[in-house]
Amino acid sequence: MMQRMRKVRMLACAMALLMLMMLLAGCSNKIKPVESSEQEMRVVGKCDEYDIYYEELRFVVNTYKMQLEQKYGKGIWDDERTAEMYRGELEELVLENLKANYAILTGCKNLMVTTTGKEIDDYVQEQIENLVNQSEAQGGFGGDFDAYLAWLEANGLTDHYLRFVYRADYLESAMYYALVDGGIFEYSERNFSEYLDYVLEGVDYARTIHVYIPIEDAQKKDTYYDTAKAIADELSACKDDDERYSLMCAHIGSAVNKDLTITEAGYYFTYNEMGEEYEAASFALGEYETSDVVEYGGGYYVIMRMPIRELDVLMNGEQLLQYYQSAKMGEYQDGIKENMTVELNEYGKSLDFVNLD
Repeated sequence: MMQRMRKVRMLACAMALLMLMMLLAGCSNKIKPVESSEQEMRVVGKCDEYDIYYEELRFVVNTYKMQLEQKYGKGIWDDERTAEMYRGELEELVLENLKANYAILTGCKNLMVTTTGKEIDDYVQEQIENLVNQSEAQGGFGGDFDAYLAWLEANGLTDHYLRFVYRADYLESAMYYALVDGGIFEYSERNFSEYLDYVLEGVDYARTIHVYIPIEDAQKKDTYYDTAKAIADELSACKDDDERYSLMCAHIGSAVNKDLTITEAGYYFTYNEMGEEYEAASFALGEYETSDVVEYGGGYYVIMRMPIRELDVLMNGEQLLQYYQSAKMGEYQDGIKENMTVELNEYGKSLDFVNLD
């Protein structure tokens, strides 16, 4: 099922879920931290002032190797020729992504948000305990610590790195609230009515519906594109807005469309909420106009821009505000990352990302 793709986490909503998880973990068993191996804790470089450990590099590399396999085809890393074709893209993605957690630490530092302390430690500990002790049906391991360790190993993770990720999640939420409390966002609850007017003006907001065709098999990429192109051409050839909208709804309701989350309301968003490709295509459209094929999010989209409806905005204003603030925080983090550098040390430079163990 295709979900709305955002550049940053939906922090306000995520925090509510995380608080619930903490409550559920109240009766769990104490889980002691697991030390990483000497190799896993070997420093491979720095992101500004922060050391980058092998365990993090390994996980990020494996994550993007899998992502690029989904994009270009299974087995690309097993063939020396295709591995060399995509090596540069892999390295670029890894080095850029390594900035993400450290941008959060730097953002907190800039906002004078503490990054250490008992409250943070307790939060991280409760997340680990919740993960280990929850039932398998709830996504946990039913108290089976060995199963937890096996899961870490199978996914190229360590307990130490997972705790670091949980810490970064907590601090990202803390940074979000610091930005809200500091009045850095142009719109917040204190001027909520002005925000609603801003959305309704529609200059920097779009409402869209779309057909989404994922690239499920890289070998058949051209076939998926041809399907999307035929839909785009058919919609473009329809000159009446009402007829074009009806035709679009028929395609959304067909077996071809794989975004089962799309509703009549569609998606409301401002800049930096969706990917650049999706946003550029959407904001270039007039009402009821449709796009050509847009490649984005692992598949092909055909997008229709819809008029902004006052009732939608009034009913969902609080959630839209959270989306807006999350997007603006994404811009804040992007600004930090632009000024950050990742420098691998001699050992880090000696590592072959394609064949990293």
